[in-house]
Amino acid sequence: MKIHYRIVKVDPAAHGVVVRYFTDKVTEMDLANSIDKDGTVILNADGYPLSTRTDVMMSIFDTPTPSNEEIERRIMLSAPIDWLRLQENIKDPDVDTKMKSVRDLTGESSDFTLDDIEDLKKTIAAAHKEEAEKEGKHIEKAYESIVALLDALKVIAAEDPHALKGFYDTFSEIRKIAEES
Repeated sequence: MKIHYRIVKVDPAAHGVVVRYFTDKVTEMDLANSIDKDGTVILNADGYPLSTRTDVMMSIFDTPTPSNEEIERRIMLSAPIDWLRLQENIKDPDVDTKMKSVRDLTGESSDFTLDDIEDLKKTIAAAHKEEAEKEGKHIEKAYESIVALLDALKVIAAEDPHALKGFYDTFSEIRKIAEES
């Protein structure tokens, strides 16, 4: 997904900017919410929708104003990535967005407490910790394997430096495959 943004307005009085987000698949026109009576998108003088569902006022709390690079970094970090991904999925006929299981809950009600939320957060944190530990063990094993391989290559190089040419070619191919994936 490629996310685009446009600075729609600079508001010195509020020390901020209005930023619009969109993607290649979910365009500014798709997101337009300035529509006249006949369903036509209202455009500004530059030919862009007057407003969209992703127009966001971003206050710049730092004074003096940060560099353009810092502003761009903040714009990137504030992008509604999950929402834009959802909008792309909704437009994709191959993605099931009918929400049948949720429709079955229509009319149902329930409740929860703050303790329930804390318990849920603890459960999620424990699952993330467990996953990170597993990943760490895999990385540690991979590191050990690489160290052992390098040690073996040192021994081979000491006996026959030309023998490493074949290993180098093989590793170059593996690296190309890894970079393409």
